[in-house]
Amino acid sequence: MPVILKNNAFGFLQSAISNSDTVAVLQSGYGANFPSLGGGDYFYATISPTAGASEIVKVVARSGDTLTIVRAQEGTSALSFSAGSRTELRVTAQSVIDAITDRVAGKDQASEISFVPTGGIAATDVQAALAEVDSEKIAFTRLDDSDGSSLVGYTQGGTNATTRTVQTKLREAVSVKDFGAVGDGIANDANAIRAAFAASNSVLFPSGTYYCGQIGSGDSFFDLTDKGVGVAILTQGFVELVGETTTVSECQFFRLLPGVNGAQSHFYCDPIRFRDTGYVSGFPAKGLTAFRIENNDANWGNLRFIGIYCRDVAAAMVVANRSNTSIAANRVRGIFIDEVFVDNGNYGVVLAGQGDGVYIKKLITSQVFRSFFAYNVQEAEVSVFARTQKSTSGVINLGWFTEVTSGPPLQGMKVRYYTRDCASVVNHILINVIGPSLGTIRGVDLDLDIQDAVTGNKAVEFIAYDTSGGVPDTTALANVMTDVIIRGRVGHSSNTISSLANFTTPQTMTLLTTSIPVTGNAFNNFQFTTLRTFVPTWTASSSNPVIGNGTLAGEFFIANGICQVTVTMTAGSTTTFGSGIWSFALPVTCRSINMQRGSAIALDAGVIYYAGSADAAGTGLQATFDQATSQTQATIPFTWASGDSLSMTVSYPV
Repeated sequence: MPVILKNNAFGFLQSAISNSDTVAVLQSGYGANFPSLGGGDYFYATISPTAGASEIVKVVARSGDTLTIVRAQEGTSALSFSAGSRTELRVTAQSVIDAITDRVAGKDQASEISFVPTGGIAATDVQAALAEVDSEKIAFTRLDDSDGSSLVGYTQGGTNATTRTVQTKLREAVSVKDFGAVGDGIANDANAIRAAFAASNSVLFPSGTYYCGQIGSGDSFFDLTDKGVGVAILTQGFVELVGETTTVSECQFFRLLPGVNGAQSHFYCDPIRFRDTGYVSGFPAKGLTAFRIENNDANWGNLRFIGIYCRDVAAAMVVANRSNTSIAANRVRGIFIDEVFVDNGNYGVVLAGQGDGVYIKKLITSQVFRSFFAYNVQEAEVSVFARTQKSTSGVINLGWFTEVTSGPPLQGMKVRYYTRDCASVVNHILINVIGPSLGTIRGVDLDLDIQDAVTGNKAVEFIAYDTSGGVPDTTALANVMTDVIIRGRVGHSSNTISSLANFTTPQTMTLLTTSIPVTGNAFNNFQFTTLRTFVPTWTASSSNPVIGNGTLAGEFFIANGICQVTVTMTAGSTTTFGSGIWSFALPVTCRSINMQRGSAIALDAGVIYYAGSADAAGTGLQATFDQATSQTQATIPFTWASGDSLSMTVSYPV
């Protein structure tokens, strides 16, 4: 008793029907468009007026143009229709359901449904295929079983791809979520992360915030000691690790070192973020370090970081010796970082006696004490952009410390430093030695762009400390601090290069800029092998001269402990000459106890040249001319006037 379907079957009512009629007569000849019905057969027809609602009826018999109908089918209402209303066999929802039901009803109907042989099934109809499975001709395991992924094949796109299982593909990287990590910032995921690293050297963090719990007393959340070669931290999207320090101590998210069983090299880390909800600023800090990297009983290295992004931390990275200082000669070498960002912390990156061959493409800090701190390491290159620094003795600190007894000198440091919005009292670059023993700082290349409006903030300061590291030592030291190159610019005249250190032998500095002032002891301790200009102060023993619209200039350089300086003065129409003997301030103090003599030339404009000597002593330079009764002053060797000029050149020890 199936439903009967036919295409393009339609007709029109011969006469009107009421909402209770069960017989409808079609116009002559249209009945032949509709199916012939056997016993129990039927079809659905839709009667539609010219305008208004339609009604679906069930046609249970047809005799010529006369239809026997069951009214109001499929939720429609029995309606009255006028003659000429269209009547047609349409596919309705119920006709589709009935057709499917009719087709598959009965226990033998599966044999009528075709099946395309596939895999290990040879049958050509559904009934036979089910019989094959039922007779256990094919072993079948549910795909949601623990080993279900091993039953599903996987083939990568492309030529010559090898087919393997989905299980093999998915096990290429271990995910922390394979071990129960949630990544919602609430559940404690620390144990799940530890389990992932115990299972594999390559661990994936899907996007999420992973809370690691509380920590204190110098512990590490994740100690990767002795993991071997090829450790990798992989991330997808935004990944952040959050912890909470509970004590004032040095704690870490990750600790990396070779362990006692052999070297560990080739570490890789995708971009990852860190935050410490327990951080308290200070020295020592109550805060976490993102990565602590240590040496051990072998050289190791080749560490690659794509991005380390930190907020409220002690440091982004610390590379240091273990407590056993006897292994300081074993070096951590080759650290390459694309980007480090620290917002509110103590340090950016610290190379504490370890970390040779470090390259940091971009180190960005805001509200930290020291952006980059390196001592007793060799060959590093870093670009630092610092804003709103906390008060510190050195945003960048480069040094040699006697505490690293077997460590190397600080050597081969190249630093590009840019700073803005500094509102605190800071030294921008601090280069220092600590301890009286012979230490070396050599080959420091600084490129500075300092826009700092705070008066007194030093651009570069050189300091030697006593063994405690807290008191500047001004005695003459045999330490070597040489081959320093400084270039760039500063935004304030007080951003100077200065020195609180004294050296038994003047050190070599090359200044490739004239915009950074040099003050104080720096002149006495460094050889400035490039020519520098300065404006000398002009005084007289009774009342001081005023240069007015004249010109007063000086230039000098220092080499092998000797400063050569030239001072020139040309009087203008508003220049006044004071009274008493003239003196011009030297750029660097003369260390000799004896007067140092050079040459002087004076021009009485339009009249005659005078030859004489330039005499340097202490902080001043004076001129004396042949046959003059006194050193140069307003009326000696002639009465000075507009257009007259004086030039003095002298060399002296510094």
